[in-house]
Amino acid sequence: MGSIEFNLDGIILTIDMDLAKRLGYTEAELKGNPFSLILDRKVYKSDHFVSVWSKLRNGGSYAGEFKFSAKDGSELVLNGFFANSRKRKF
Repeated sequence: MGSIEFNLDGIILTIDMDLAKRLGYTEAELKGNPFSLILDRKVYKSDHFVSVWSKLRNGGSYAGEFKFSAKDGSELVLNGFFANSRKRKF
């Protein structure tokens, strides 16, 4: 289990240390970089991902599976819940 927070431009704001490690990175290496750095390129360029990202930008959410690419090129498949928290008040 892990968490990633990114802005609506796809820039990683925070990432759980354990998830970063599973992907072969440190938190510092990922923070401030685009989400596409760790997302499988085929997924990133797919119509499905474009649709999911559009839904998130418009305040929606998505639950499902995504393929991530580790620093060494290996694949990591994760189930996740993606939500736009911009309108939430904590």
